[in-house]
Amino acid sequence: MLRWRHINFTGQYLNTTEAWKGRDEIGDSKSGRSRIVPLSSRILEKFDNLRLESLHLQPDDFSFCYDDGSRVGATWWRGRFKRALQRAEIEPGDRWLTSHSFRHHQHDRTRQRL
Repeated sequence: MLRWRHINFTGQYLNTTEAWKGRDEIGDSKSGRSRIVPLSSRILEKFDNLRLESLHLQPDDFSFCYDDGSRVGATWWRGRFKRALQRAEIEPGDRWLTSHSFRHHQHDRTRQRL
């Protein structure tokens, strides 16, 4: 889950502190700690474009949401992830990849940087 307050445009990083606990419950992350993820200038530009198009810009509003402000669900994310794999010319059936597969690599790089 990503809220606008998690994105630090000046510092160029995400600071995630929450996680979904089932379908509708929000709680602390599994470790109970925040996770800092550096952001590239390209990703920041995409977030800035998303922010310009969004009707929901309060710090606690979801960065990715429907027009009514409600969060997008797992089906929405799976569809976007599958299209991203196709654009990267990665056949979804070749590997058992999920969006979570990339978290570990980014986290390891973040630790080295800090």
